[in-house]
Amino acid sequence: MYREFYQYYKETEASQKIPPPLDEKLELFRTSEPAEGEVEGRKLSVISENEGDGQGRERSTSFLVKDVVDNCIQEEDSPRAYPPAFTAYSSDVADFAPGYYLSPEDQEVMVNAYEMAKDQMGCRVLQRKLETNDEFITRIVFSQTLLHFPELMVHPFGNYLCQKLVEVCSESQLKMLLDLIAPQLFDLSLDPHGTRVVQKVIEIFGQAECIGMVAGALMNHTEELIIDLNGNHVIQRFLSACSPALNQFIYDSVCRNIVVVATNRHGCCVLQRCIDSASEYQREALVTCIVDSAVELVQDAYGNYAVQYILDLNLPQVNARLGLIFTQQIVSLSEQKFSSNVIEKCLQQNQPDIQEAMIREIAKSRNIALMIVDQYANYVVQRALTLAPPKLQKELIGVGAT
Repeated sequence: MYREFYQYYKETEASQKIPPPLDEKLELFRTSEPAEGEVEGRKLSVISENEGDGQGRERSTSFLVKDVVDNCIQEEDSPRAYPPAFTAYSSDVADFAPGYYLSPEDQEVMVNAYEMAKDQMGCRVLQRKLETNDEFITRIVFSQTLLHFPELMVHPFGNYLCQKLVEVCSESQLKMLLDLIAPQLFDLSLDPHGTRVVQKVIEIFGQAECIGMVAGALMNHTEELIIDLNGNHVIQRFLSACSPALNQFIYDSVCRNIVVVATNRHGCCVLQRCIDSASEYQREALVTCIVDSAVELVQDAYGNYAVQYILDLNLPQVNARLGLIFTQQIVSLSEQKFSSNVIEKCLQQNQPDIQEAMIREIAKSRNIALMIVDQYANYVVQRALTLAPPKLQKELIGVGAT
């Protein structure tokens, strides 16, 4: 075998390092005592060979590895022939991989994230993993739950994972998510669990470009959302997290349906948040709509709060206009439970000339005779007495006495 090997390589450059075949018998022996060149009692094998010049030489058998095998390996197409490239590739793999060892918990996350999301303890494990902000883990969980996101959003446990995933996902991932859930976004906003996830999306990405996708999906359902137990929180989140320009669709809907919104329990709260978050132009439009419907609103259990909220803004022209409107129906409005409170506030928070006009209307004999004996209107008369100048006080007292 070796002779054939030698004949094959003797014409190459490596032939100088390859010894010729042996003509004599190879003798191997052991010794019990270590000597120079030996390792732990085993002496290196020695080859005695006679060359053509008659001179003998000895060569250790280690040359078979060092001079022959290594040279052959390096000449072949193997990783050892290209050590720098192989080293660089190995380092890249180490940087990409999350770790050479995965705990049983990590292995479970890798393959069963969707099932874990619907379990109370499993959902907590996933949330804890996402809180590490590991991009690899985020991609794994996102890829396994993306197609099931609408289902998980309305799940008692899964919605918490969805909220956490929204916090850590990138804007590009959110766009993929919104493309999937946009057709169902209105129904999800009405769900007690789904509304929390929608609010989280608006809160985290309220100033991002992709939030326009959410606004577009809900634009045609604004009124229903405003008066819904869960949906109104989505609208309020829009008002607090997004710019007034993006929220214009909300103001347009409120102005078109001012009475419906203001007289609803949830809509009244949304209306007040609209006023707080509005630009100057939007606030002016809202106030005008409320003033135009003020008489109808003040008689409602919730609508009267909308008018009082306007009065508390202390806008002189608006309060004066409301005072003049209420003066025309002051008796009937004062005799009602909800509107009487508004009349008192309008008296208190108006300019002296408007106060005087309202008090003179109350002081008319036919009016005050009805008001002082009414269970609600008598409080309006008392408020007028405290605000009236001395001359008007005497008129009120005199008329009331007669």
